[in-house]
Amino acid sequence: MNTHNVNTAASESSKTWVEQVNTRNFPPQLAEEMRFLASLCDKEERMLHIERLELIDGAALHIVDLVCDSVTDWSVPRPLIPAAVVAAWLLAKKMVTSAFEEGGEAEWDRIEKSLRADLIVGYYHP
Repeated sequence: MNTHNVNTAASESSKTWVEQVNTRNFPPQLAEEMRFLASLCDKEERMLHIERLELIDGAALHIVDLVCDSVTDWSVPRPLIPAAVVAAWLLAKKMVTSAFEEGGEAEWDRIEKSLRADLIVGYYHP
């Protein structure tokens, strides 16, 4: 067994969300919102659990708006979204599902449905 891989995997999994967010290629507003979401998920701010979840939900829904704003081409059957924005979306999913624990998948499904609805509206009414 290669112990180097075990040590690397353990250290990567112990990183905070803030440490995992690489905003280098993100649009500025998306970068800011991702850093905010990461700080909420890392529990850097002292607040009630329910308040934290409400803020995480709000940040995720704001990310939905930012993903829609990033569409580069509405003329194709599936709106084109930059790769960096897709990467941010996938990281946001990990953060939200982790923060909501056992209800995380259901919470993310609701957020994802919001994105789908907004993309459909944007596609038909650019």
